[in-house]
Amino acid sequence: MSPGEDGAARVLLVEDSEVDAILLMRELEKAGLDLDMIRVETEDQLRKELSVGKFDVVISDFILPHFNGMDALLVVREKSDDLPFILVSGKIGEEQAAEAIRNGANDYIMKSNLVRLGVAVKRAMEEAAVKRERRKARDELERSMVELKSKTDQLAETNRKMKAEMEERKRAQGELLKSREYMKSVIDSAPELIFSVDKNMRIGTWNKSLQRLTHLEEKEVLNRSVEKVPAFSASSDLIKALKTPNLIPTMKIEFTITTQQNVKKIIQATGSTIRGSTDEELGTLFIGRDITPNIEEHGRLIEGMGYLIKDRGTRASIDLFLSLVRAGREGMFITRSNPTLISSLLPSTSNIRVARLSQDMGEDGSVSPTGILDIVNDFGTEPNVILLDGGHYLVAILGFEKFLETVFQLSETLAKRRTIFLVRIDPALLDENKMAFIENELMILPSQKVEDVVIEDEVYSLLRFVHEQNENNSLVSLKKISSKFDISHVTVAKRIENLEADGLIYVKKIGKQRAPFLTEKGKTLLAKRRAA
Repeated sequence: MSPGEDGAARVLLVEDSEVDAILLMRELEKAGLDLDMIRVETEDQLRKELSVGKFDVVISDFILPHFNGMDALLVVREKSDDLPFILVSGKIGEEQAAEAIRNGANDYIMKSNLVRLGVAVKRAMEEAAVKRERRKARDELERSMVELKSKTDQLAETNRKMKAEMEERKRAQGELLKSREYMKSVIDSAPELIFSVDKNMRIGTWNKSLQRLTHLEEKEVLNRSVEKVPAFSASSDLIKALKTPNLIPTMKIEFTITTQQNVKKIIQATGSTIRGSTDEELGTLFIGRDITPNIEEHGRLIEGMGYLIKDRGTRASIDLFLSLVRAGREGMFITRSNPTLISSLLPSTSNIRVARLSQDMGEDGSVSPTGILDIVNDFGTEPNVILLDGGHYLVAILGFEKFLETVFQLSETLAKRRTIFLVRIDPALLDENKMAFIENELMILPSQKVEDVVIEDEVYSLLRFVHEQNENNSLVSLKKISSKFDISHVTVAKRIENLEADGLIYVKKIGKQRAPFLTEKGKTLLAKRRAA
């Protein structure tokens, strides 16, 4: 039992009959209970007493004028799950009694058998006392656990000061080492590429999958700045993201990693903020995969990458170059072709710069074979496109090794500047071994290229929309395209013009409107993209 300060059991009686209340009190006193009883008759009175007083037990009649014992039980349980509640009735049925027990009543007593009341009250109070003791013990245990955790967190510092606890320190260090080894095994077993970078941009984790991809051992990169590790020399997007506040906690990013063999790999990764126990930022964890093998599925050219165009003629590579320029890039065309041919191939536009390879530096716009890197460095830092079309000439003048070194230098420089680098090589002029060296540095174009035409993702979406409308025999107006993609009429007109220039659509006048339709070439591009 849980008596009050004066030793009396605090009883809250819900009873409208004073006579019945006296009978109940006598039965409790017969059972040896010293009582401190308060009687209420209504729900409001019950709520008021529960809010201001503390009771050891609630006894309620089942039938009351304004509410019943079941209602009283619900009111009590709103206040407390543990306060004993005993139902007294002269007419309660078995189903009602069972329902009361299910709803949280401790017992029910028939008025015809009030002799049980004292025993029931004592038992209910004792059970409540046991529950309180258990709760107290549980609370004490939880507090102890919290204190234990706090002490464990301070263990490293405490152990340095208290030699007497050296064995405990060794045990804790051993457990920590096991935990770290287990976590390292988990990370190393993952097929994904996993690495972490702290707030100072130093590498803290470098898993086995990355080691196999780059041929760089963990010891070669740990605690080194990302900017100092050669593998990230072409990863300007990644470095920019790490230096940009608020870009992380979670981001998706694509960047280039360079292996020990100087092979570039395109990595698609998710970066997440690493937080400490007090929610402070500790660094960034990257989990990604190598998408280089299935770059065709990627569906677009990657800024900062170099691409090899194996073709005997120049027309296809120039078409590709022009399609990228029309998409809004500045272009540089480095070629050995004569000026007359160049003027016939290229439109007269301000965003294309032509550099003609020549050893005669007196010619206008000429560049020596050894001066290519200088003119590229002067070209600007914005995302651009450069087409190197005079590879055979450079091999003849410089020799293959010097030409390959020039390609390496250009590729590395342009990767940092997010420039698309196109190199046309006539495969008939180089043997397989030399072509293999070049292919090891430059990527083959993705399959979004159709007859050497490359389009940006948003333009591809527009092309697909036009095709769907054509298939449904629905007229495609510029206004409809503008509304669909939330872009201006001027932008729509420019994209339609570019697609028409690439031979992917043709425009037909229907009434007062000009409507685009896909050509067979455009349909082929869509089919290839779906297949990829």
